[in-house]
Amino acid sequence: MAKSVPAKPPLLPRTIVLLGDSLSNSNTGTAAGMAVNRLRFFTGANAICGQRLTLAANAGVSGNSTAQMLARLGSDVLAHRPGYCHLLGGTNDPASSIAHGDINTSGTTIHNLYTICNRLRAAGIFLFFGTIPSRQDYAANAAQSRHNAFVNQFIRWYCRTHAGCALVDYAFALSDPATGRPDSAWVDTSDSYGVHPQDMGGMLMGMALAEAIMSAVPAHD
Repeated sequence: MAKSVPAKPPLLPRTIVLLGDSLSNSNTGTAAGMAVNRLRFFTGANAICGQRLTLAANAGVSGNSTAQMLARLGSDVLAHRPGYCHLLGGTNDPASSIAHGDINTSGTTIHNLYTICNRLRAAGIFLFFGTIPSRQDYAANAAQSRHNAFVNQFIRWYCRTHAGCALVDYAFALSDPATGRPDSAWVDTSDSYGVHPQDMGGMLMGMALAEAIMSAVPAHD
């Protein structure tokens, strides 16, 4: 009797949705100020990987908090039925929470991200989970720095302990070891935040994402 050959696991659709804020919107968006993002990190990453993925939708909305991302998850991501989702959010939450009187910003952000991740994975969508990128304004904004560090520890933990996701450590990729912040040549500093990538920053983000894509998405035959 011939031995049976185990069936290969089904391949996920090679489509991806980018869920996030202005950092994701910059890949195809036209929000004010997005002209500074001269290298779109997803475009660069996908090129490095030989176009392994097709962008189904850019669900990056400038200024969005994680609460707003969670609220539109169904319509903006799940409705497209992608095989993959790139999630990058949290940098806007401190400002949004201050406006609403929320003093537990980081805990709220983690809860929102945790819920988003679990809903994506329950739908069979593979998750590329990005840490909040380092910013130039850390020295003047200690609260933002603590918030990002705390949330990023959660993101790294989630990716270590859950299947169906891959870490994209943008915080590490954009941190100058000498300062813990991006070099001023890597990001646009004209808005005082220093978070939106310039050419070099976009390239560094694209390289980090490309590594994750190559580990999770099979090359074309």
